[in-house]
Amino acid sequence: MRRRYLAIAAATLLAEVGIARFCAAGTFVRGSLGDVLAVFFLYFLVRGLFTKAGPRLAAAVSIGTGVALELLQGVHFADRLGLPRGSLLSIALGNTFSVADLAMYAVGGLVALALDRCALGRRSAAGAG
Repeated sequence: MRRRYLAIAAATLLAEVGIARFCAAGTFVRGSLGDVLAVFFLYFLVRGLFTKAGPRLAAAVSIGTGVALELLQGVHFADRLGLPRGSLLSIALGNTFSVADLAMYAVGGLVALALDRCALGRRSAAGAG
């Protein structure tokens, strides 16, 4: 486990909860920024839990997960499962497809990858030698 990555994931999750709790639905912060942070969170969770997962794999997994969930929203997967509207799982899966969300997932993954390589990568290299 990499504690530094998990700490970033935990802070991102707290930000996501705050956005969900305090920002109105349909706003840029809750919609677009929330999508960016969701993939950002997944990236650092993957890097923290799976020590052999490199940056590119973590980016691919996190962006791919976001895209897969968005495609499931396009077929109203939560409704097909019979999940009650407003339930935690229904909210997590979502129910509205948006091409713009796909772009936000890519932004989140690329920002996480850049932060990892530029800021965290330097710190690891400096500590190693």
